[in-house]
Amino acid sequence: MMLTTSYYKLIHYTQYSTVLFFFFFILFFLFTPLTAHAQDGCTQASIGTGVLSTLWAAGAQGNNPVAAQTQTAAAIQTTICQPVPRIKIPGLEFTSAETLAQNTYTDPEDGSTYLFIPFLGEYIAAIYRYGIALAGVVIVLIIIISGIQWILGGASPDNIDAAKERIKNALTGLFIITTTYTFLYIINPELTSFQSLKIKLAGSTPFQSDHDEIPPGGAGYLPDGSHPMRPGLPPNGPPTEMDAKDRCIYDTFFAGSNLGDEIETEEIKNAFGISGLDARVNKASAQVWRDAMTEVQNSNDPKVQGFLAWMRDFHNESVPDLSGETDGQGAISSNAGRIGYNKDNEPLRHFTYSMHSTGLALDFMTRSNWDVHIDSYQTTKGTSARRHCSRLKQIYEDNTEVAELFNIPTYQLSDIPAKIDACINEQLPWSSIPDGFVQIFESRGFIWGGHGWGNKGKRSDSMHFEYLGPCKEL
Repeated sequence: MMLTTSYYKLIHYTQYSTVLFFFFFILFFLFTPLTAHAQDGCTQASIGTGVLSTLWAAGAQGNNPVAAQTQTAAAIQTTICQPVPRIKIPGLEFTSAETLAQNTYTDPEDGSTYLFIPFLGEYIAAIYRYGIALAGVVIVLIIIISGIQWILGGASPDNIDAAKERIKNALTGLFIITTTYTFLYIINPELTSFQSLKIKLAGSTPFQSDHDEIPPGGAGYLPDGSHPMRPGLPPNGPPTEMDAKDRCIYDTFFAGSNLGDEIETEEIKNAFGISGLDARVNKASAQVWRDAMTEVQNSNDPKVQGFLAWMRDFHNESVPDLSGETDGQGAISSNAGRIGYNKDNEPLRHFTYSMHSTGLALDFMTRSNWDVHIDSYQTTKGTSARRHCSRLKQIYEDNTEVAELFNIPTYQLSDIPAKIDACINEQLPWSSIPDGFVQIFESRGFIWGGHGWGNKGKRSDSMHFEYLGPCKEL
C-alpha cells in the first residue's frame, strides 16, 4: 500500500513538473546570454540580455552608413557579425557572413542596395525544431508513466480512467505539435516562413554644421556641389569620371552630350502591332527595340501570341491584369529623362543605376510581373518570391475576372496557376511572360530582369528588359 501511495505522489508531481519544464524551457532560450561571433574581422562583443539584443547588435553593425556604390562583399563580411549562442542549440546554423554578402539586392530603378539578415528567423526555426523533438520525448515519458499507472491501477477504476485520459491527452498533444506546420502551410504558406530583416545600405553623408553651405542641387551631389561623374566642375557638362561601362554607354548612346541634357528619344508607335500602344526609348537604341518587337509580333509560338492578345485587350481596358486592375496602365512603361540623372532629378554615380532614366529599359505588363499595389495584397521591393506569388494566388482566388483569364484559349494563360504554385514552392522564379518572348529579346542582346539580378529567393524583376548594346559584357 505504501509503495502504491508513493507512486501516485510521483505521478502527481510529474504532471506539474512537465508544465514547469516547458515554462523554464521558453525562458531559457529567450534570455540566455549570447555572444556575437568575431568572424572575418568583426569586433567581438559580449551581449548580456539575450537573443534579441544579440540580433539587434548584429543588425546594427550591418546598418552602418556605407556607400552603396562601394559596398563590396568583403566590406559586408567585416561589418556583419554572425551570432553564436553560448548555449548551443542542436541544428542551429546561422547564415555565414560570406553568404549574406552575396544576398544583396540592387534596385535597378534608383541603384539602392539592400541587405537581408535572416538571423532572427533562423533562431526561432531552430527553437521550434528542437522544442518539437523535446516535446516528443516528454510525451513518450508521460505515456510510459501512464501505462505503468494503468497496470498498477488494479481494481481502482478511477486510477485506470486517469491513466487512459493522460495517454489520450498525450497522444492528442503529439498530433497537434506534429501537424501544426502542415495546417498553417495549408491556411497560408506565409505563416510558416520568416521574413529576413531588410536593411538599406545607405550612402554616406558628410557632416554639415549649421554654418556649412548646402551643396547646390541637394541630394546626390558631391560636397562641392559637383556631379559625381564630373567632380570638381560645374555639374552640367561632359562627364569626366567614368568607369569602362559608363564610358561605353556614354560613347554609344550619348556621345557629345552633356550631363543634364534631355535624352534624345524616339517613339515606337503601335508596339508589337498593338494599336495605340506606344513606347519612347533612347534614339540610339530605337531600331533594336523595334526589330525585337517585330520579331515577337511575328512569332509562331502560340504562348507568345496569346500573351500579346492579353496585352492588347488589357491595354484596351477590356480585361484585367494579374493584379485585378483593368485600367490599361503599365502595358508598357518607360521613363527617359536627363542624361546622368534619375527620375527624381538626382545625379547618378553610374548610368546603370537608373536604366529607365537613360531610355534604355522598358517594362511590360508591370503589375503582372512586379509589385502589387492593391492594399490587401501589397508587395514591395525585397519581398520574397514565395510571398509575392502567394499574393498573386490570393488575387485570382478572390477575383473571378482574373481567374477567368486562365480559361480563355486565346490568351494561352492556363499554365499561370501552376507557375504561381511553382514559385510559392521555390521551384521557379516568377514571370507571366512566355519563354519564347524572353528568348527573342535575349537573342538580340537584351538583358532580362526575370533572372532576379542574382538575388536568389526574392521575387524577380520579370517585367524589365534593357539594352546596353556593346556595353553589356563590361
